[in-house]
Amino acid sequence: MGLRPDIHPAVLATALATFVSFLGVGIVDPILPSIAHEMGASHFMVELLFTSYLLVMGLAMLFSGALATRIGSKKTMLLGLATVGVFAGACALASSVEALAVLRGF
Repeated sequence: MGLRPDIHPAVLATALATFVSFLGVGIVDPILPSIAHEMGASHFMVELLFTSYLLVMGLAMLFSGALATRIGSKKTMLLGLATVGVFAGACALASSVEALAVLRGF
């Protein structure tokens, strides 16, 4: 069973971006209490982790349209996915909740 040849690549790219966006909230949100416990973070810092992500995602949506107009939709999508991947890897290596809040914002 492979990919259907009649599915447009843009549909697959949109599905991938939607899945990555869900991962940003759907996977991390339930484990925030564990992160707080492991890193000794306050309730405020845990909320900051979630809020920083939502704030940056909202700002990214505002500017991605203009960027897509300048450099093209495909390049914008690839740049966005690469940025998310790099910062997700950096989040895995964060040693403090403050560093995690900054990295998670991107």
